[in-house]
Formats: sequence, C-alpha cells, structure tokens
Amino acid sequence: MTCLATVAAFGFEQFNTAELLKRYRQLGCCSCQFYRNTDNPPNPSQARQIATDIGIPIDSVHGLFGPGHDLSSLDDSARQAMLVNYRLEGELALELGASSVVVHPAPRAESAAQVNTQMVIQRTPPLRDSLAQLAQMGRQLGVVYLIENLPPDYLIGRDPIQLAQVIRDLNDPYVRMCFDVGHAHMMGQVADALEACLDVISYVHIHDNDGMLDSHLIPGKGCLPWQSLAPTMACLAHNTPAMLELFVTESDLEDLITLGLADRLGLWLSLEESS
Repeated sequence: MTCLATVAAFGFEQFNTAELLKRYRQLGCCSCQFYRNTDNPPNPSQARQIATDIGIPIDSVHGLFGPGHDLSSLDDSARQAMLVNYRLEGELALELGASSVVVHPAPRAESAAQVNTQMVIQRTPPLRDSLAQLAQMGRQLGVVYLIENLPPDYLIGRDPIQLAQVIRDLNDPYVRMCFDVGHAHMMGQVADALEACLDVISYVHIHDNDGMLDSHLIPGKGCLPWQSLAPTMACLAHNTPAMLELFVTESDLEDLITLGLADRLGLWLSLEESS
C-alpha cells in the first residue's frame, strides 16, 4: 500500500512552497519530492528546514532532465558526463535528508520520426550500461536511483513494461522504478502496465490527463481510470510514496480539500491509514 506524498517546487516565483506544503500536509501528505528551478536554485539546507518544519520531510530529488540528459545516448563520453551529474544529484539528495533520485532515462525526441522501435533497440544496451553504473554509484552513496517511465514522445522509456524489464534484468536494489501513472496512461492500459511493473516499483508519480497531453491534472480531472488502479496499488510495498505531481495554486488546493479529494485519493491509491 501507499502513503501520500507531494512535489515540492522550490525557486519558482509562482509558487509559495511553504504555504503549499502546509495545505498538502492538511490533505494527508507525509513526505515530498524536491523539484527545483535550476535557474534559481534554493539553498538545500533552507529547503530541508522548510519541509521538515511543516512535517513533510523530503524523501527524494527529481533529478536533472531535458536536452543533454540522456543515459541512453550512443555517445559514451556524453553518458559518462551525465553520470557525473547524477552523482552530484545523489549527493544533493543526502544533503536534503532524502534517500533517492528520480531519473529520466532519455530526453524528448526532436522529431516524431526518431520515436521508433529501431531507436529503442539501439539505445537499450547503453541504457543498461548506464543503469549498472548508477547502481554502483547508488551503493557507494547509499542512494536509490528511481528510473521514470516517460511520455510517448521520448526516445526511450515510454513503454513502462519494457523499462521495467531493463530494471528487472539488472536486479539491483539501488536502481528501481518510479512509475508515472499519467505517462503510462498516455501509452494506454495503465492498470495492466502498473501490474506488470509491480515488482520493480519503489515510487509512484500521481497526476491525470486526457490520454494525449502530459498536462499534470488533478486526479479525477482527466480520463485516467483511477478505480482500476486501486487493487494493484494495494499490492505495492508498505508505505510506497504515491506522489502528487501537481502544480496548482493554494486556493485551488484548498477547494479540492473541501470537496473531499483526500477521501477519493484514499480509495484510488489504496493509501495506508494515518497513524
């Protein structure tokens, strides 16, 4: 079963992180994932103190992603440079009091023509090599690297079942899966995919969409079949974080709390009962 967590966006002018975390605590969140504006990064010790004081300690870091961050690159020197960055991300996690780092295995494709089976075949061996090196790094640091399944327009990692098999083949406790339900929904049959990946999942990203756009909607505002996920969510390891990857205003969140979002999430996500 899962415990409710939330994203904690630091360094963005449009978000008052402390006030949002207070409301997420009211919703029932027990921990948060550090997500920062790299153009305006916060002081790690201050970010850690804010989250701790509110009662939602940081459990993980959303690692760097985007163009240039490609663990499936065919260029070995480029991959080695990224691995250096992810060591720094692991060290950042420890500074924040966290124990894991979420990693995108590849960036978005530059064109639709790049997204094909042949590309996945070519990129799988270098990705396997990168994950093996992440596992070694994680063991040295004491940090788990969580590999996230991605939307359909990414070079590799968009098929959650294929990505789970790569992680399963590695069979290392320092490389696990962050299962993103919104991204999986865009690929179709999200409940089946969740069940197929169950044994390698250690973290879950929660948000909704219309099946086409990665819009990070509030659960229930898109067309994701939440009730169908509940039986498999109940089979996840005790206290697996189910993290609300939402970017909403304080007033919107207050309205959702008033309208019973906590009860719906409890049913849909098979949340552990609060002690």
